Parts: sequence; C-alpha cells; structure tokens
Amino acid sequence: TLDLYKPFALSIILYSFSFLLHDYFRKLLLALPKLKVVVLMDSSLLLFHLILGAYLVIYPTPDLEIIFLGFTLIYCLSSLFGAWAIRDYFSSPLNMKLYLRKHWQQGKWLLFTAFIQWWSRNLFLVASGLFLSLSALGAFRLVQSVYGIFNILLQTYENFVIPKLSSILNKSKGMAIAKLKEWSVKSNLVIGFVLLLLLIFSKPIMYLIGGEGYVGYHQLVKGMSILYLLIFWGYPLRIAMRVLILNQSFFWGYVCSLVFSLCSFNFLLSRWDLLGAVVGLIGAQMILLIFFAIRLQRQNFVLWK
Repeated sequence: TLDLYKPFALSIILYSFSFLLHDYFRKLLLALPKLKVVVLMDSSLLLFHLILGAYLVIYPTPDLEIIFLGFTLIYCLSSLFGAWAIRDYFSSPLNMKLYLRKHWQQGKWLLFTAFIQWWSRNLFLVASGLFLSLSALGAFRLVQSVYGIFNILLQTYENFVIPKLSSILNKSKGMAIAKLKEWSVKSNLVIGFVLLLLLIFSKPIMYLIGGEGYVGYHQLVKGMSILYLLIFWGYPLRIAMRVLILNQSFFWGYVCSLVFSLCSFNFLLSRWDLLGAVVGLIGAQMILLIFFAIRLQRQNFVLWK
C-alpha cells in the first residue's frame, strides 16, 4: 500500500512542512502575544482554502499531487504574515544561533516523545489484533475513533492555554498556578458532564454509532469515558510540564507509561479481552500522571492544594 504514495512523496513532505510552519508561527504569535496577526493568518488561510476549493470545483483534477501542492501553497502564503510579524526577533545572526541551539536542546525531547507517545497510546490496539476477534477489534477501533473528538478538544485547549500561561508565569508562579486551576475547573465541569452522559447512556450510544451488532460492547464506552475523565482531570499536569519546559521529564514520563503497557498487555488482553485493553490504558495514564505530579512537586508547582 505504501507504493501508492511513492509518486506523491515530495508533495506530501512539502505539505507537511508548510502545515507545521504555519502552526509554528501561529503558536509563537499567540505567545508574544500578537493576536491581530493570528486573526489575519487564520482569516487568510480560510480565504485561500475557499479559493482553492472553488478552483477544484471549476477545474476538477484527479491528480493528488496538484492538490497537495495547492495546500502547500496556501499554508506558505498564510505563513508569510507570521514571518513578517516576527522579522525583528531574528534580525541578528546571534539571536538565530541562540534560538537554534535552544530549539535543538528542547525540541529533540519532544520529537522522541512523539514516537514513544504513539506506541504508549496504540500498543493495546495493535496487540488486540493478536488476542481479540475481528468484531471486538472493530468495536475497539470504532469507539476510539468516536472519542478522538475529545483529542481535538484537548489539542485546542492546549494551544489556547500554553501561550497564555507562559506569559503569566513570567510575571508570577503563584498567579500561573491559580489561573491554571481556574481554567481547569471550568473545562473539567463541562467535559465531565458530557463524559458522564456517555457513561450512563453507553448502550444507546453504541447502537447509534455501530448498530445492533455492537450493542454488546457498550461496556467499552463506559471504560473509555472513565479513561477520558482521567485524561481531562490530569491535563493541567501535562500543560504545567510543557510551560515549565520540562521536556526531558516529559519524555521519561511516557517511557514509564510505555514500559507498563509492554509489561501488562499480554496478561490484560488474554484475561479480560477488551476491558483488559481499557484497564491497561487507564493504568498507563495513571502512571504518567503520577510521574508528572512528582516532577512538578520538585519544581514547587503544585496544583492539588
């Protein structure tokens, strides 16, 4: 199947680079803060998307490479606003050298974390193919896809909170802790209520997303609701780790989580099938949060008092 993508390899790489570049400028401008430029970038990106969409409607093309290059172009054009807005910050070669060194020191841990994090989250799904029936595996993947909506909310929340909290932290650690607590309580009340509804009405929800044949897997919805309650409850710890630039500790936290998953997946899946997978995910998340809590306590950044 990878052979199908070989002709588009260069265009996919260019598109990925342009998307990450745009995301970089956007987050940097939020942290500065230069909100007007962010609005200009987002507005221009929307306009460019509409123009590209209209072009593809009028002149439809089956060539996927042209579509990828089109998206590359619009992300690069939108990024020009961000590059112009921060031009003064990188006018000096010395500033650029210091920035690149700092970027490598911290960015390498985030790169390693991304790889470990993927396996930590998906090991039980991969291993399920060895222990579970196709229908059970399908139910697991189906529920995971539905709960993926919450991952989008988490990413949006993180993109909003981290730049603002970093700015507050530069003024006062106590103020940053208080503000993070305030934001967390408000978001957790809303998300917690939604997840509680999913937990209570797991049978009709499973029928709605999978049909009659999947109603028997409704316990999986309950388990995933508990897992995401734990994730949302502990998300302030993750944000605090990012704001304090504890990227190396961030990496080792996910290593501990992955080690637990590697040591437990065989036993949990062979003994409890799908519920074992959910228990494993909950256990890995708890280990991660405990690691973060200990590390933050050493930094005197305590959120639970």
